[in-house]
Amino acid sequence: MRPAIFAIVLLLHVPLARSQNTPISITLNEAVEIALLNNYALQASKLVEEDNRLLILGSVGVAFPTIEGTSSYTRNVKDANPFAGSAAGDFFSGFAFIDWLGFNESARTDGNNATHPITFAEFADRQRRGLAAAGITPTEPSDNPFSVANQYLNSVSITQTIVDVANWVRIVHPDGFRTALEQISKAAERQEQVIIGQVREAFYGALLAEEEVRVAAQSVTRIRASRDETAVRVSRGGLPKIQRLSMDVELTNQETALVRAENQADNAVDQLKYMLGLPMEQDIVINGTLTIDEISPYLSVVATDAFQRAMRGRPDIEEARLAYTFALNEVRATKLTRFPTLNAFANLSYTGRVPDTRTFTVTDPTNPFRFSQGSNSYFSEAYWQSAVNVGFSLQWTIFDGLQNRRAVQRAQVTARQAGLALDQATAAMRLEIESALRELTTAYHQITSQETNVANAELNYEYTLSRSNEGVANLLEVRSASEQLDTSKLNYLRAVHSFLIAQSNLEVALGVPITKQTDLRLASAGK
Repeated sequence: MRPAIFAIVLLLHVPLARSQNTPISITLNEAVEIALLNNYALQASKLVEEDNRLLILGSVGVAFPTIEGTSSYTRNVKDANPFAGSAAGDFFSGFAFIDWLGFNESARTDGNNATHPITFAEFADRQRRGLAAAGITPTEPSDNPFSVANQYLNSVSITQTIVDVANWVRIVHPDGFRTALEQISKAAERQEQVIIGQVREAFYGALLAEEEVRVAAQSVTRIRASRDETAVRVSRGGLPKIQRLSMDVELTNQETALVRAENQADNAVDQLKYMLGLPMEQDIVINGTLTIDEISPYLSVVATDAFQRAMRGRPDIEEARLAYTFALNEVRATKLTRFPTLNAFANLSYTGRVPDTRTFTVTDPTNPFRFSQGSNSYFSEAYWQSAVNVGFSLQWTIFDGLQNRRAVQRAQVTARQAGLALDQATAAMRLEIESALRELTTAYHQITSQETNVANAELNYEYTLSRSNEGVANLLEVRSASEQLDTSKLNYLRAVHSFLIAQSNLEVALGVPITKQTDLRLASAGK
């Protein structure tokens, strides 16, 4: 960024400086550089460009593995008995009888220490007394013997696509996503060229409006001088009073035209500030004049050569071509979606089932009626377990109700639309070039003719004014000569304005690179 542009941008973004409303002098090239930073439409298009770029880059993510993690905690306040209504409950309650039977069998077969069996009631009573002696209070049986108060689940799932022909074509093929990214870049480049053309048109329009104010002010000055001269001659009796009244009316009309021209100039400057993204309260001084310092090299351009140049340089034509290429590749990719996809997966989990009461009763292996008590920590291995599984999955849609065929047909229609858009953009480009060349030639001929006309009008006004001072010409002839001079000057300035606009339109139509879009025909102070 040039120092002058940096100073302007800094001035616009410092609240104190903005509140002082220091006028900013802006040349055409500076206006273009400011617009490339601040223009509203350009900033919006850049955001759209970034959004589209991120969308495409996001689509490339199918080539990378998908990793998903899950973590959950469940507090089981009350669980239903899964064996309600079945005989399974009797099965679990019979475990105490199994212990009693085992004890009696062991007592009966214990060699020299063999004893008589005891009843189940006595066995249960001795166990209760043994638990009491150990200070252990039996817990109430749960409705659900499998229920655990605290459940934890932590898992990681990894999926990697190994074979997906359709998406690989979109990602790897040169006409796929890479083409789409290049297409976005071309669209942004063209938007900048169009904005530059609009900024130049607004700049030239503001210059023309200021020149029209200057011409109107000169006309007011001349008419006021003629009115004063007429008043003197009327007071001397040389002219009737009707001449002075006529001059007063003429002066009022011209002053009204001057006010209208000033209002139009203010509107043109505001339009330029809007194009540059400047605040409306910021005063600017347009640093330039509507003049042509040299013959435009574009006047000798042949339409055929211009068309070939534009075909190579227009970003939007390249964008349309890339869009057509991408659409053809999308037809190819859509056809390949009927093939199967192969994925590899891996699942890792770590689960915990932790009861609120983590103490447990230990039976003496030599005495079934002697007990002790143990305890586990919250993260004991008895409650936490890990699991790992890996594998492959193959997905193949054998019949989809002809959806794939319809998708291919729609992709083909989209490709034909892209081809038609390319043809239309090419035809529109040719029309823009030929129109700009005709307008450039017409404006140039108008300039050459109006230059002579302005010189003649100035000579005619000076001659008529001289004759009026000598009393030979009347005031009507002076006013007529003044109006002709004003009209000639305005026609010349408008011809120059048309020439510069046509030249700018031709550069936009040719797709001239932004770095070369500098108008040598604009005479700017300080350049």
